Amino acid sequence: MPRQLPTTTPRFVGRSSELRDLTELAGRDGLVVAAITGTAGVGKTTLAVHWARGVADRSPDGQLHVNLRGFDPHREPVAATDALSRFLEALGVASERVPADLEARAALYRSLVAGRRVLVLLDNARDADQVRPLLPGSAPARVLVTSRNRLTGLVVHEDAHELALDVLTPDEAHALLVSRLDAGRVEDADELIKWCGGLPLALAIVAARAAQAPKLPLSALVAELADERTRLDSLDTGDAATSVRTVFQWSYQQLSPAAARLFRLLGVHPGPDVTVPAAASLAGLPVDGTRECLRELVRASLLVEHSAGRFSCHDLLRVYAADLAEAEESVESRAAALERTLDHYLHTMIGIDSDHNEGSYVHELVLVPATGVLPERLVDRPAADRWFRAERQVLRAVIVHAQQQQHLDRYAWQLPWFAMELIERIGPWQDWIWALEGAMAPVTRLGDLAWAARLLFTQAIAHVRLGRVEDGMAEFDRSARLYREDGKVSGQVRALNGVAWTLTLLGRPREALQVAKDALALMRADASATPRQVGMAMHQVASALVALGEYRESLECCAEWEAVAGTTITPSWVGLLMMTRAESYLGLGEYDRAIESCHRALEGFERMGAWENIAITHRLLGDAHHGLGDAGEARRWWTEALEAYEFNQHSDADEVRAKLAELP
Repeated sequence: MPRQLPTTTPRFVGRSSELRDLTELAGRDGLVVAAITGTAGVGKTTLAVHWARGVADRSPDGQLHVNLRGFDPHREPVAATDALSRFLEALGVASERVPADLEARAALYRSLVAGRRVLVLLDNARDADQVRPLLPGSAPARVLVTSRNRLTGLVVHEDAHELALDVLTPDEAHALLVSRLDAGRVEDADELIKWCGGLPLALAIVAARAAQAPKLPLSALVAELADERTRLDSLDTGDAATSVRTVFQWSYQQLSPAAARLFRLLGVHPGPDVTVPAAASLAGLPVDGTRECLRELVRASLLVEHSAGRFSCHDLLRVYAADLAEAEESVESRAAALERTLDHYLHTMIGIDSDHNEGSYVHELVLVPATGVLPERLVDRPAADRWFRAERQVLRAVIVHAQQQQHLDRYAWQLPWFAMELIERIGPWQDWIWALEGAMAPVTRLGDLAWAARLLFTQAIAHVRLGRVEDGMAEFDRSARLYREDGKVSGQVRALNGVAWTLTLLGRPREALQVAKDALALMRADASATPRQVGMAMHQVASALVALGEYRESLECCAEWEAVAGTTITPSWVGLLMMTRAESYLGLGEYDRAIESCHRALEGFERMGAWENIAITHRLLGDAHHGLGDAGEARRWWTEALEAYEFNQHSDADEVRAKLAELP
């Protein structure tokens, strides 16, 4: 009986769950076909051979093996007729008795293995068509296939069980290094594992280099790998079968021209993953064509759809894609792809502002996306919020990239600016303050005083909310000066209102009221002031009056504010108006009216408004219900407020926590 399995690696580590899955499959009744798929260098063959040798005694009638050379750059894939000829001869058929045509060979092969407990290992298959003629026809045979391509057709028609192999976990990667080097030498190998991305081939190469140079500190290898420009060079062994770049190249060369171009351009994209619309903008292609290219890249195991509609690739594959882009795309092509990418995220957020926030952040900007950009249009506010949550990591990467390149100064401040409304709604602020801080230098270089003032104002709000009140006060002052220099009265009034708000938080309500009144007078004196702008100034006066305990006067101010604003008032300003009234009613002990005002405030904030205003309103609802003696409702609303404050690391969390602790 044939015993054709290759030698297994003597230092196999990890893959315990995959080994269990394969063993469980092998124990099932009937013909079992399993397919291990995954990117180049991920260890498909190593796993397959290790498992097959471990269970070889369960296949006493023989073990057949063939390397189908599906991705060999120098030789053609093994034809099914040739593979069958080898199998038939291994099973005792004389070469002169091997039938000439494929169907006859396959029929004779199935007849010979029928009823036998054989294990067939089909390594490095190109596709399902190459595999099908090599499958036995009945139980109790076991077949294990490995391929870089997703063998979906085999799963559909032959009921194969696909096992998509991922990179090693950090613990498995560490164990691999320990198996090949002295344990003490790899105590601090986290950086090494990070730059290898957990890819078994890359880790094996690094371990081999370290073993060949025992006096070379691993830190030297880490320094080499840390540089993306030379990382793949550091993983070149001089042997085509074991060099990372070369084995990636074998998969890349099988792609269609359109998919190959998209893969290269993914090396230009700064983020960890892409959606179909983002990839379409990146490539400047229609969505349908882009979707098909992405599917091809997934089938080739060059991309993974790690969640519905989101595609990513292994870190070393991303570096390889970037290398290809530099080698095969012109400077102009790469620059255009990056511009389309930045415009995709920027104009998606501009669309959100326009469609769901009344264009509050656009001001006088007139921005047109580059040709080929397909911004996403989110149908409603919840969809916009979901988009932002899903894209947070990508937006961080995109903003960081823009802020590191001076020729991208426009994007370096516009991307964080249009993200602000979404951050206001969703938070947490502490995760984004760096983006605002990083926007100041580029907008200053561009010499735009009005936008520098707006960014500084927003940065001040963020610092105050994060407890850096003195910093915020100074930034509000600087913002007011910049607005004054630029002749923007409405902006100056907003900044002065920020000063008044900060003074209230510092326990200086009388000073706050004076600053707010001065700001209101300045606004009223401006002939170009709109009713909404005057109402904005009146809001701060009403808030300062609440802080002073002048509740009746605050309610009068709110009534005047509502009358002045009229039909121009937005949902967020309705929320602020009602929240201020609720605070006044609470101060007066009119708890039912406070509750009514809070609910009206929430209606506005849930359409347009910041998470903090929603949390404040929840806290006020808790206060009002507590005033009515309803401990259950008080607990409910205070708990909701506390969850928001804790998530955003807001200083008011302590106050709400104390209120909850006092409840019976």
